[in-house]
Amino acid sequence: MAYKGNIITNKAKASAFKMNEALMQGAKYAGGTHKDYSKVASDGFDSALIEQEDTKETQRLKDAANSRKVQESARTMVKPVSITPVAITTSFDASSINPPPKPSPSKKLRKTTKGKGRNFRSVDEGAGMTSAGVKKYRKENPGSKLKTAVTKCDVKAGTKAYNRQKAFCSRSKSWTGERGRAARKRWCCSRF
Repeated sequence: MAYKGNIITNKAKASAFKMNEALMQGAKYAGGTHKDYSKVASDGFDSALIEQEDTKETQRLKDAANSRKVQESARTMVKPVSITPVAITTSFDASSINPPPKPSPSKKLRKTTKGKGRNFRSVDEGAGMTSAGVKKYRKENPGSKLKTAVTKCDVKAGTKAYNRQKAFCSRSKSWTGERGRAARKRWCCSRF
């Protein structure tokens, strides 16, 4: 019975019916030619031709591996960088590099609790800023949204004033100093 095409597979090679070396070489030789295996086996194998095809195959595999290496190295090569010259000025201004620090808003606004033009209340009055102090602060810091305290203890729940009061009380829970306790009392934080 004659077979055409490449039927000898890895499964056939590993099966219980092991084929002899000559038949394996014949199948390899005739695999791509669609020849009758029985005819090839009966004619005998030209070992020189088989070795020649083997060397061609190994050379093709080596060439493929080399081309992959070349492509990979081309991807990892460092690309040249063009450097453009920069004009250097002779004058040097140190203030442009490190400008003097701006004083913080709390340092600009004097923390006075007594006398005319005071900005903060005393501890007895409930600490916090006065309305005049808030106006001065907002003048020195444009865009500021600072407002005076919500001091009514019966503010309706859900209103903006109630939400401001609740937010202040929750963020000032850790204030244990004299002025902090006085401010929390003035904001009616005991209700939260």
